[in-house]
Amino acid sequence: MFSCDRLKHQIPRAVNSLRIHSASRRTVARHGAGLTSNRAMKLALENRFWSKVDKSGGENSCWDWTGLINANGYGRFKAFGKKHTASRFSYFLTHGEVPKHLLVCHSCDNRKCVNPAHLWLGTNMDNTQDAIKKGRRPLPKPKIKPEGWLPLGDKSRHNYKLTRQEVLDIFSSKESCSELCKKYNLHHSQIYRIKNKQLWKNILKDA
Repeated sequence: MFSCDRLKHQIPRAVNSLRIHSASRRTVARHGAGLTSNRAMKLALENRFWSKVDKSGGENSCWDWTGLINANGYGRFKAFGKKHTASRFSYFLTHGEVPKHLLVCHSCDNRKCVNPAHLWLGTNMDNTQDAIKKGRRPLPKPKIKPEGWLPLGDKSRHNYKLTRQEVLDIFSSKESCSELCKKYNLHHSQIYRIKNKQLWKNILKDA
């Protein structure tokens, strides 16, 4: 669980006033008057979160979020004035702060699940590789360079669209930029760069 020291920096000052959430008042009444306001808010927050979770399947099963679900199928939970992904907030409640550059991934592949035992931290690359390994995402198809074709723009992208002759034809063409864009399925900026010898300089240097 996260510590009260971290929590006190995240809970609004209203906790120390009579504007405390009704759930916190009930928590104070239930646990005694000696309970600190930060501790009361922490318990109220946890109670509010877990009240929206279905744990009926048991400790090792998926704990489905029963609250708001977004368009991508992930649970949403509002706390500290912001909306959070339910699985990420579950990890936060159980293990503490989650680094911003890391994702909270599911070992069960159930987006509604908030069982901390099914959650793990990983980078975007880790998440992608996990999806490929489980067959949820196909392997990227390598782009094959057609014979005589040239890369469009940065050579490292391997996005082949034009032949050497087509580059020369575009450079010498009297057609408008719009017509060339339609003819070769290119953006006007790419036509402009060919016309001004900013692309494939080795081909157009003697043109």
